[in-house]
Amino acid sequence: MSTPTPLLSALRLASRRTATSLRPVLQQRRALASVTSQHNFPIRAPAAPVPIPSYTHRAFASSSGRSPADEIAERLQQMYAETKDEFEIAVESTEANAVYAQDDRDVTREELDKLKKAWEEAIEGEGEVQTELKGRAFAQRIKELENAVIALEQKATEEA
Repeated sequence: MSTPTPLLSALRLASRRTATSLRPVLQQRRALASVTSQHNFPIRAPAAPVPIPSYTHRAFASSSGRSPADEIAERLQQMYAETKDEFEIAVESTEANAVYAQDDRDVTREELDKLKKAWEEAIEGEGEVQTELKGRAFAQRIKELENAVIALEQKATEEA
């Protein structure tokens, strides 16, 4: 089987281009090698150990690099978000007069009690972490949510 002539000529042309395109690169390498050997440049800089600054280590930091107060606040924030979600579900089921509305309100009350207990345990004592947590406006948010739950329970009692 014979190969068409245009295909062979295209292959030859491509192989010539590759060979000719490498020539300038090889010449540059040779020129660079001759310059570095003439001037005795080091091939690679010696690696020096980098000291770790002492200020990067904090006694109160956890493995994640955050303070214990931040970790506690994040956990409380997650609990608050869950309680608020339960509250919104309870509001919807109460407004719809659903059969399970009382159960939703009970779950909301349980979640709120867990949140309040966790908050009280977190601020118990007089340490640095407790002082930082008390400085945040978290107690006010819990109180507002508690008032909303009480109002929802009263509304459900009045409608029943």
